Amino acid sequence: MALDQTGKPVPHASVRLLGPGEERLLAGRSSLGFPGGSVQYFLNIRGVQNQEAALPARDDGTFEFPSVRPGDWTLEAELDPQLDAQHNLHYVSSGGVPAPVSDRDLDNVQLGFNVEVATDWGGQPPPGKPEPSVMLIPLTRRQVVTPGKPMPSSELTFAHMLPGRYRIVPTPGLPPGFYSAAIMLGGHDVLGQDVELTAGTPQIRVIYKPNPGSIRGTVEQGGEGTVLLWALGTAIPDMVRAVQADPNGAFEITNVPPGDYSVIAFDRVSDQGGSESVVLGSVASGVRVKVSEGAAETVQIPVTRWPD
Repeated sequence: MALDQTGKPVPHASVRLLGPGEERLLAGRSSLGFPGGSVQYFLNIRGVQNQEAALPARDDGTFEFPSVRPGDWTLEAELDPQLDAQHNLHYVSSGGVPAPVSDRDLDNVQLGFNVEVATDWGGQPPPGKPEPSVMLIPLTRRQVVTPGKPMPSSELTFAHMLPGRYRIVPTPGLPPGFYSAAIMLGGHDVLGQDVELTAGTPQIRVIYKPNPGSIRGTVEQGGEGTVLLWALGTAIPDMVRAVQADPNGAFEITNVPPGDYSVIAFDRVSDQGGSESVVLGSVASGVRVKVSEGAAETVQIPVTRWPD
């Protein structure tokens, strides 16, 4: 049965049965538009699961997947599912419930609590005071992206969450002219950390600062190659900024937070992504660059052939 955060049945919720899938990096390419342009990025979503079956809950919230073979499965229930069919990624509005199948039934999937996210512009808000651009990525269940829903007063709400460990990940490159300097939860900066989210989680605040840096340069004999900005200091970042070089190999990446990066150019990136060994090997051999606040760095990078 699909239940809401008050324990009441949810009719017609979309329920999916998910099984283990192959781990790939750079497998989900997305683009977000804003007035005057857009930003592109890849998602390193590890542990993505394949959809085995899907069906709507009945009028009373009940559902049934018959004849499920034994194994470690996950159930997800959503009120507003969105599917990126090209990259086989589901943008969800609920967490996943582990559902190991042996000789018993499992039937309750709960659509849980809400998490609110607010902005702190440090006294220098941009025009219109846009809502925070962040994603919640669950760690203990299926690793998918959960988009928030905008609210008044520059806030964002993530609805129907389930308790568990998550990372609060700012969208790289947004909003224009600012960078996310900290993510405050309960008086602590949790940017880049794993956090426990429950029904009692206080409001999350994303602290933005102006004067981000930028990187411009040329891809050697690369033409219209795909340039990746890989943040160092963490083994595998959740999101990787990307730009397309022009026919002459020139590129520019704006709104870059201060930090250390590896800049890599591929002649192309497969929609299916690549293995950890291939991608991390390319990152290790990429051009290192340190970006300071408000600084513009220039690099020249070779093009790497994407493995077939």
